[in-house]
Amino acid sequence: MRSRVWEKRFTQGRCRLQPFSPGPSRRRAGDYFQYSFYNVTMYRQAFLETRAVDGLDETAPFRNWAPELKARWRKLSSARINRELRFLHAIGLATCIACLWFDAHAGILGLGLSLRLGLVVPAYLVAMALLRRGDGLTRTLATVAPITFFVGVSSYLGMSVQGIFADRYVMASAMLIAFCIVLLPLRLGATLLLAASGYAAIAIPVLAMSGIEVGKTDLLVFALLCCTVPIAIKLRSDRLKDSNFVLTLKSRNAQDDLLAINRRLETLSSVDALTGVLNRRGFEQRFAAAFEAAREADDVLAVMLLDLDNFKRFNDSHGHQAGDRCLIEVGRLLNSELDSHAGFAGRYGGEEFIAALVGEASGEAERIANRIRTQIGQLVIVEDSGHVDPADDKRPSASISVSVGVRIGSPRATSRERFVTDADRALYAAKDAGRNRVIVLTEESSC
Repeated sequence: MRSRVWEKRFTQGRCRLQPFSPGPSRRRAGDYFQYSFYNVTMYRQAFLETRAVDGLDETAPFRNWAPELKARWRKLSSARINRELRFLHAIGLATCIACLWFDAHAGILGLGLSLRLGLVVPAYLVAMALLRRGDGLTRTLATVAPITFFVGVSSYLGMSVQGIFADRYVMASAMLIAFCIVLLPLRLGATLLLAASGYAAIAIPVLAMSGIEVGKTDLLVFALLCCTVPIAIKLRSDRLKDSNFVLTLKSRNAQDDLLAINRRLETLSSVDALTGVLNRRGFEQRFAAAFEAAREADDVLAVMLLDLDNFKRFNDSHGHQAGDRCLIEVGRLLNSELDSHAGFAGRYGGEEFIAALVGEASGEAERIANRIRTQIGQLVIVEDSGHVDPADDKRPSASISVSVGVRIGSPRATSRERFVTDADRALYAAKDAGRNRVIVLTEESSC
């Protein structure tokens, strides 16, 4: 569903998709999404990423991923990878310094100090600094270089001593490369570079300082195995991680779809399908929350009940389709007017509407009610089409008036139900007084 909905909007390259959420601004019942011309590139990219994930098999290798999905992976994983690499480099730096004990035991402490502290330690420190923000080639070089220096120095130190220590240094260097291949969060290209540079750093001192000997050849074969076999383990591990990443994204997309459906169902359950204002259930929920908030803040509250005058006669004379168009226009007008005053409106039943204002706007409730009454009286309802200018259209048309009852007061002085009851009393007073007028009840006049 997500791909179909987003594709319709985003492939046009001109607007973003924003879920409709209940609030002060109410639109027609069918407008479950609002458009705004902002940040097109980001939302179009989000759609492409979603479509790439939805159509991808989770077992597909990384090289077969769509460019948008690869970019998504890099965006989500970059900071985590850099943190892991800095942590592992810190362990490598500590290990390098600890190796000075072995250098002393082998009788090459002076050479070890000069090479490790003069070459390896600075390489690690520079790499850790680069990995704070590094990405791409910078990250690859900052990861591979200090490890290469570490194993290269260790191999050189091993060739500088005689006997069993030489083999131990070379074997330890090869095993270090094997561990790094498996543990470091690198992609295949960077892993191959690490394996090749690590093996070269081990083999060059061995060949340069001892030549091709039987014992040294065995060491080189051992180092080659340590630099190649772990790559298979690494590939398997990366495949599992990539599969988990794709499944996680699919799960998130499914959750987003479910949330979008729930929001749409919530909208359907609280908005009147014909007029676009809140239905009675939605208004009562919204009004209950506004009433309690106004009571806690000691704000003034206003409730308006509106009833279209002689609406049954209007329906009988002009047809139910014209009546529906009339209700639609009234709903549109109420939404427009009340939105500008941070209020909200609902359909109370049939041709009756109800509205609420809180705070400063409630003090102007009578003026706002009269403005609404005037605007409704100026509506022109054409019998067989929508709302048009009568100067350009000679088809039969009609107008209608409205009576309004208003109750203004403090929520601390009365109950929520009494507010509505008083507004209903004011409405009946307006009808008894001749219709097409506004009657206001305050706390004093309602007693």
